[in-house]
Amino acid sequence: FDCAVLSDSKWLGLVLEQVLTNALKYQPEGGRITVTLVKPGVLTITDEGIGIRPEDVPRVFDRGFTGHLGRGGEKSTGIGLYLCEQVCRGLGHRITLASRQGEGTTVTLDMRRESFEAF
Repeated sequence: FDCAVLSDSKWLGLVLEQVLTNALKYQPEGGRITVTLVKPGVLTITDEGIGIRPEDVPRVFDRGFTGHLGRGGEKSTGIGLYLCEQVCRGLGHRITLASRQGEGTTVTLDMRRESFEAF
């Protein structure tokens, strides 16, 4: 299906780049990253990476938070997802994250106007 969203290409591009960079950073060699338009205005990015501990998931959008697994081996400042959430709010979009440790992470970008107004 066709889909058009009202957004700013520069800032939305920053969000997409950050989410994809995270997916690549924590991905095993040969792992798959899937980008899906699940419905008009709603995009998911799913990886098969290391995932995030359940107790860390509620804090992933906190400024400076790297989580337990984010501190191991890979360089991380804990600012990327925080900035993504701030940019999405400014654009009138919503970003959410679901993860299972050892299985991977799914980030959802909801760019529908009504989803933000209900938020």
